[in-house]
Amino acid sequence: MALFGALFGGNEAVLTVAATLSHRSPLVTPFSDQKRAQAKAAHVSELLPKDAPPSDHLALNTAFRLWEEARRNRNAEALCKRTWLNNQVLQTIRDLRNDLIDVIRSDGFNEQYTKEFTKQEIQSVQVTSALLFAGLYPNVARLDPPKSAQEKHPVMYAGSEHLRLHPGSLCHTRTEGLHRTNHRWACYHTKMRTSQVFLRDCTFVTPHALLLFGGDASAMSLHPQEKAVSLGSGAEKHWHCLHIAPRAAAVIRQLRYAFDGLLRRKAMDPRQPLCNEDRAIIAAYVSILTSVDVEG
Repeated sequence: MALFGALFGGNEAVLTVAATLSHRSPLVTPFSDQKRAQAKAAHVSELLPKDAPPSDHLALNTAFRLWEEARRNRNAEALCKRTWLNNQVLQTIRDLRNDLIDVIRSDGFNEQYTKEFTKQEIQSVQVTSALLFAGLYPNVARLDPPKSAQEKHPVMYAGSEHLRLHPGSLCHTRTEGLHRTNHRWACYHTKMRTSQVFLRDCTFVTPHALLLFGGDASAMSLHPQEKAVSLGSGAEKHWHCLHIAPRAAAVIRQLRYAFDGLLRRKAMDPRQPLCNEDRAIIAAYVSILTSVDVEG
C-alpha cells in the first residue's frame, strides 16, 4: 500500500493509513455503553467525509491530519479529549509514518509530478480510495441491492459469503442507498467471524478501482458478447465481473500490462526516475479514477 502511495506522488492519506494499520487505531473505544456511544458520535461527526461515502480508513487519515494541525498549534490534548482520540497512539503513528517516508525516499520509490496533474487530483478521494483498494486487495466485497423494497441498505457479499459491517465500524448503518451510486465495491483490512461474518473496517470504491487494480492483468478475461470483463484467477473470477464495452476493456487491459511493466522496472531500479512513457501511464490511471460519475 505504501509503495503505491509513493509511486502516485507520495499520497499522504495512503501513507498515513499504511502506518496506522501497521500499529493500531487512534480512535478511543470506551468500555461503558454510554461513553462508547458518545465517542462514536464524535468520530462520525468529526472524521467521516461530508461529500463522499463513509470510510473507516479515510477517517483514520482525517484524525491524524486534525491532530497534526492541533499539535502545531499546541492544542493536541484538547482535540483528543473533544474527539475521543488517543494522543500517545497518534504520536507513535507519526513516528512510524515518518520512518516509512524516510525509507521510501531513501530507496527512491517516491515520485513527484508537476506537469501531469495537480496535487488536488493525486490527493483526491477517488485516487486515495483506489490506492487503498490496491494495497488491501484481495480483501474485496461487492454491494448488491437489498432483497426487498422496504430495505434501504445494500447487502455485501464476497462470492457466496454474506458479509456485514461490524457495529464498531464508522460505516455501520451509514450505507443507505449506496448501491444506487457507483460505489458498489468495498475493500477492508480485518474480517472476523462470530455469529456472523463481520468487516471491522471498510472503504467503498467505484468499479474503476477493481478494473485498474484487481488481480493480474494476465488474468483479466474479456467477454465481448456479454460486454463484460472478469478479473482474478480463482473463485473470485465468477463474481469480480464488470460491464464494460469490449473496445474499452481491451484498452484497459493493455494499460494494465503497461502498468505491470512499469512496476517491474521500478522494482528493479527504484532510484531511476520514471521515464516520460511511464509517467504518462500514471497520468492515465489518475485521469480514469478522477473521471468517475459517482452517482452511477
